[in-house]
Amino acid sequence: LDDGGDAGLINFTLGNLYSRHGRWNDAQLAFFEAVRHQPDNADYLFNLAVSLDHIGQRKPAVDYYQQALTVADDSIAGFSTADVIARIQTINQRASSGAP
Repeated sequence: LDDGGDAGLINFTLGNLYSRHGRWNDAQLAFFEAVRHQPDNADYLFNLAVSLDHIGQRKPAVDYYQQALTVADDSIAGFSTADVIARIQTINQRASSGAP
């Protein structure tokens, strides 16, 4: 029985390809599918957050950034937790000031 790992990895890889070409809407969909198959993968959660951030979906981006940080506590992640915390703070500061 497939645990979704292959589907998660395939969608993660596809999302990375889309993001390299600036196709952020497509990347977001692919990363969402990766997370759906492997919701406890910090890197998948992080990349989904980044793609949401790029398409202007700041609130869901913050939610996924926070989930990525939580999961990263129990695993090895390919991103800087300090950078993620800083990004969350920036988004929240802009939201409170009314900036985009």
